[in-house]
Amino acid sequence: MALHTRVLRLVLSGLMGALLVVSKQAMSGLPNLEPVSLLIILFALELPRETPGAITVFILLQGVLYGFGLWWVMYLYVWYLLALLAWLLRRMDYAFFWAVLSGLYGLCFGGLCAAVYLFAKTPAFALSWWLSGLSYDALHGVGNFVLMLLLYRPLRRALQMAKKSSCGSNIFFIKMQSRTARGLSGSACIQKYFFCIVTHSGGQRPAGHHRRNTACPVRIPGLRRPVLPHAPHRLRCCP
Repeated sequence: MALHTRVLRLVLSGLMGALLVVSKQAMSGLPNLEPVSLLIILFALELPRETPGAITVFILLQGVLYGFGLWWVMYLYVWYLLALLAWLLRRMDYAFFWAVLSGLYGLCFGGLCAAVYLFAKTPAFALSWWLSGLSYDALHGVGNFVLMLLLYRPLRRALQMAKKSSCGSNIFFIKMQSRTARGLSGSACIQKYFFCIVTHSGGQRPAGHHRRNTACPVRIPGLRRPVLPHAPHRLRCCP
């Protein structure tokens, strides 16, 4: 089960990285307008374990597309820094807050990238490079603010719904394993585990079942304890 989970996360990270590249290329004709900041913040909030891998895929593909120049070194820290900030502030759930943060990050993007020239060139060159691009940074900040304000709520809800629906595929995998497990009679244990996952993820409870206010571990005889992504080790369930 652990190998299955790791493979799923690896594939998901690759798909997320590809989405970052495709969305950026789709808006490449617009001056300093990009959806990468929006997506990285949402990924860090809803899929924090897969986000570093997705950023790595995105950075590598950008280097393949445009060459591994000095600009590529800037990407090695600016996007990871944005994901870290989003993760540290993950308890905030206000579209306006994230719009302001994304806009400020876009405004400071040139200054963050200019840090490379402090070592590759001179401090004077880094300052002049940053000041010459302030107008583009302002446009970058405004674009980030508008995109986040308009798309934060619908895209985050879509990610949350996708996470909940992913529980079904994990339950199917567990059922396949249970067919060859020793000491497992019938499907009562699997149904009990499925019931716990559904109630934990906010799904509908079967008629006649009442959820207790105590937490209980779910154990399936003959199987290793399943570890699902984004699911706690102990779930509220009806024993």
